[in-house]
Amino acid sequence: MSYAFKILGQAVGDGSLNDIYTVPSETQAIIGNIVIVETANGTPTYTVALAPAGASAVDKHLIANTVALTARQTVEIGKGATLTETDVIRFKGSGGGVTCQVWGVEITNS
Repeated sequence: MSYAFKILGQAVGDGSLNDIYTVPSETQAIIGNIVIVETANGTPTYTVALAPAGASAVDKHLIANTVALTARQTVEIGKGATLTETDVIRFKGSGGGVTCQVWGVEITNS
């Protein structure tokens, strides 16, 4: 087994729920942090979902749903989530003034 500590995904909000990280084949991932940052002195919202096996977006996958941010706010969510191959993290920011970063560990069978 090998372990890779890394940035798993980064995204800027565009009003759509987008895949920002998909666990590669023969890999597991442990999510250390999901950090949401408001960057434009606005009041955007964000949504984060964890979809098993890349399933279509449904409410049961939400870990944050249309949460309001204040200007320059930083929020940390999702510590310690474990994912397996083809699981997906999705992010929606209501506009370009909100970003999402995901850090964690990939564990491969090689």
